[in-house]
Amino acid sequence: MNEKVILIGCGQMSVDYVKVLQGLNIDFTVVGRNEEHCRLFEEKTGVKPIPNGIEQYVKEHPDNVFSAAIVVTEAEQLTPVTDVLISYGIKNILTEKPAGLSKSSMKAAAEHAANAGSSVYVAYNR
Repeated sequence: MNEKVILIGCGQMSVDYVKVLQGLNIDFTVVGRNEEHCRLFEEKTGVKPIPNGIEQYVKEHPDNVFSAAIVVTEAEQLTPVTDVLISYGIKNILTEKPAGLSKSSMKAAAEHAANAGSSVYVAYNR
């Protein structure tokens, strides 16, 4: 499979990830939740995100074509989005810190990843 990444989120950090992905010539798809944020993201990057969130995307595209994912959402959504991506069959996931808001949710996500054969990495730049 060719390298193809799904980027979840349309905030400023996602704008920065787009620059890196484009610089590395990596094929990617962006999924956002809020249509206004998607519009602003497109103005900044020239990349049109798919709105309505990852849950809707997965329903509409049941066959996973991605080799990796990057999760750049609000902190409350990091763990739930990561869980959706694991269930979707993505094997390599980079999530922004803090990765989860509780020890129990992070432990459950880690077990889910291990059972699915997925690796989840937490981006921590300090």
